[in-house]
Amino acid sequence: MPRSETLTVPKAHCAQVISDFKSVNATVTSNCDAGASPCTIKAVFITPQEAKKATKKAIEKDGARTAAQPESESSGDSSVPATPGTDSFEDFFATLNLKHFKAREFLFLGGAHAKNGLNSLPPPILFPNIVEAARILDQLREDLGAPIRLTSIYRNDDYNKAIDGAKNSQHKQFRAVDFICSDGNGPQTWGNKLLEYRKDGKFSGGVGIYKESGFVHIDTRGTDANLKGN
Repeated sequence: MPRSETLTVPKAHCAQVISDFKSVNATVTSNCDAGASPCTIKAVFITPQEAKKATKKAIEKDGARTAAQPESESSGDSSVPATPGTDSFEDFFATLNLKHFKAREFLFLGGAHAKNGLNSLPPPILFPNIVEAARILDQLREDLGAPIRLTSIYRNDDYNKAIDGAKNSQHKQFRAVDFICSDGNGPQTWGNKLLEYRKDGKFSGGVGIYKESGFVHIDTRGTDANLKGN
């Protein structure tokens, strides 16, 4: 059955990424003509093999273009590193100098991936989006005094649909993290600490406290939101 992939890229790169996808016979739609920046590009492929091959090609080329024009469009914050010209998240993550987390923890593909195999690693163009959440979680780990395990971070379209994620989930932009902590206190305590950080202006975004499911969600969408669920 057909498979789709979605990338968010700077407007200056839109035409070339579309060309890359079309070169392997993908059906492409985007909001580039509407003047959006960054642009969202969706490509539909006949087979998963075509999707993997074309997306890898587009990501590699976009990484090289970003290296030539190193400008982050994620927040306008000059303290956020621009997307590097390499697809190595480990190299990028090392520049953040976090105390408690390793890069591989933010590349966990999710519990359901082991069964459905649908998720993929985040494209380099999205790397800067996770910076703010990673820094907040590093501080949270310090304040809680116990290990934090990340359970859901980046989700591509197919994986997000398979697990019934929200259509506009911040996970699809590598801007959200679901987590649990081994401090023995539970989601309400972890979430309350995040709400405290948000009130103090340390970040702006969503917080979801899911007491029955036993986890907390944080995202850095730029506007405050309180997510509800079980």
